[in-house]
Amino acid sequence: MDTLDKNICINCGLCCDGTLFKFAKIKEDEMIDPIVAANISYSDDGKKRLRQRCCFLKGKICSIYDKRPLVCAGFKCKQLESFVSNNISYDEAMKTINETIVLKESIERNLLIEFPEITADSLYEKMEIFENYYLALEEPLGFRKKYSRLILDITNLRLITKKYFYSKKPDHML
Repeated sequence: MDTLDKNICINCGLCCDGTLFKFAKIKEDEMIDPIVAANISYSDDGKKRLRQRCCFLKGKICSIYDKRPLVCAGFKCKQLESFVSNNISYDEAMKTINETIVLKESIERNLLIEFPEITADSLYEKMEIFENYYLALEEPLGFRKKYSRLILDITNLRLITKKYFYSKKPDHML
């Protein structure tokens, strides 16, 4: 990775902060650093995974970069791939990333204010809990009116991440 590639990642962090994924799958046969191994959890079917928001993310920087799991080392978001392929400029990539971060932070703030009982670690999980609650309501009209901005923002974030950060959800991320 050259300097601008690294700058894109260092100024983003969405793949590790729980916005894009709930978990990163760890390969069964992968040799994991003991520091990482202490933070591995297991799915119901016994698969190893690292919870997102990653506990090793400090700000937007990986504190175990040289020891990070293969799933992390191998992940390249669509913005980074587009930049490396010269399909978009550095400024275009950063504009999309910064706009996405502003939207993400607005959603986090509004969920915290309106639904403090949603205490999941990742924004991905918080949005799922919110959406499941909303979808389970028998009469959602009043809820939809009251929280229309939040519903719209979550929908927009889902569309933006799908369009600009992954073309399909990788098998190694959940």
